[in-house]
Amino acid sequence: QYFDVQNSKALWMELANLIMGAEGDLILAAVFKTLEPSEEPSFDDDAAINDLYYVHDRKMMLLNQSVHGLTKVQDLVNRLLHESLGGDLVDTSKTDWERTELTREKIEKGLAAKLAGGALAKSEFDAIRQALEIPRNTPRGKVAITYRNRLMHHVRPSVDYSMFFSPLESRVGEVIRDAQGNVVGRRHMLLTRPPVQYHFQELHEAFSEYLDALVAMLEQLSQVEILRR
Repeated sequence: QYFDVQNSKALWMELANLIMGAEGDLILAAVFKTLEPSEEPSFDDDAAINDLYYVHDRKMMLLNQSVHGLTKVQDLVNRLLHESLGGDLVDTSKTDWERTELTREKIEKGLAAKLAGGALAKSEFDAIRQALEIPRNTPRGKVAITYRNRLMHHVRPSVDYSMFFSPLESRVGEVIRDAQGNVVGRRHMLLTRPPVQYHFQELHEAFSEYLDALVAMLEQLSQVEILRR
């Protein structure tokens, strides 16, 4: 029980720091966005392009830093549940268990096992499950999750100015079909500059909304007594 309490307290403090840091990064990112010119400068104007790159780079660094922070919140919530409920929600016998076992799916299986074994009350189980669902139901959640996954696992998706990013060419292309619906070829577009994949404003709104959802989730989890002792 000592470790349940102490580790739970440490995780709540770290979660608070992550939330405040992500909020600050989103605010500063929006400030740098206001410093960008209303129109993209000519590519021949080296000084203007350099100035734009500096401001844009700072904006994206702060936005992406907030994305990493918000992603880590979800990971640490998994650890919070594991540590607060006895440290045995998942298998910890392997040296890399923090990477392979602390997934939401395995945590939820552990919660169900605790409920079935009588170590977790039905009211506590339901409150935890309802809290975990909050971020999944945000209206712009798909935008936030898709961008996060691209940022984490692929080359950085372009935002606002495609000239500052390195795009990968699609091998699939656009399917061409005949009148009968048979595939007769594929069309590949060769562009001097690929289209922008995201605009800052939509990402800022999506992650601000996601931040609010994470705060609501944490507030609801904090009402479960066994998680805040």
